[in-house]
Amino acid sequence: MDHSTTTPERRLHQHVEPVAQIGFAAYDQRRGCEDLTQMEWYFGGRVACLGTVPGEAAVALLAVLHPAGVIAGVAATWAKIDPSALIEHRLDAVDRFLTTRVPAAFDAKTTASLLGRAIDRLEPAGHPLFAGWCARRTGADTVRDIWLSAVAMREHRGAAHIAAWRARGLTPPEILVLTEASLGAPLGSHASTMMGWPPEAVARAEATLTERGWLAHSTITDAGRAARTEIEAATDLQEAPAVRALGHDLDRLCEQLAMLGEAAR
Repeated sequence: MDHSTTTPERRLHQHVEPVAQIGFAAYDQRRGCEDLTQMEWYFGGRVACLGTVPGEAAVALLAVLHPAGVIAGVAATWAKIDPSALIEHRLDAVDRFLTTRVPAAFDAKTTASLLGRAIDRLEPAGHPLFAGWCARRTGADTVRDIWLSAVAMREHRGAAHIAAWRARGLTPPEILVLTEASLGAPLGSHASTMMGWPPEAVARAEATLTERGWLAHSTITDAGRAARTEIEAATDLQEAPAVRALGHDLDRLCEQLAMLGEAAR
């Protein structure tokens, strides 16, 4: 990875994210909740740390997903399992998933300590999922606790990102379309297929972004790219305390997380 092309905050996130995603990759390792669909495992798995969150409230937490899908998915999940049981099943699945995959060079004690140092400097205000998952940590240096820490950090940046694009007056479809345009992807390719937004919502988002001068003929403009860069910078600003807390140990933590991320491939 070329570290010169990204910020320290984004670099940390790029290593945290694959570890956090192990919870979803471990779906096939679940035991005792085989009737949960992948989407129910996902929806419930994101918000279970806060208890039996109604779907209508989960919409605010899972902001870029279409509300109808979130409401239905969360309701279906809680109809099958309670949040505490789901968390235990996910922790067990993570253990099963990583049992034969963790490399011998992985230092769980160091990784847990560095993640704890970073998390302790992050502000919980405005970050409910971060606070909820932090409350589930035990302080142990086990892979399941390391995974919980990665999930907490991933949710902290997620909420920071929501705050950043909402501060620019954007709606969920608009930030999705702007991001697609910034990556050179077809508009709606992610918003519709992954996030569940209908074509008309994508069209409205494109029209609004065009009126703002951020898109022109379905292509991002210099103003649009500058706005998208500013949103990412505002997100980084909220994650900076964790990077400062790590100091020179940022490299060490990223190296350790990379081992787990690679093991999960």
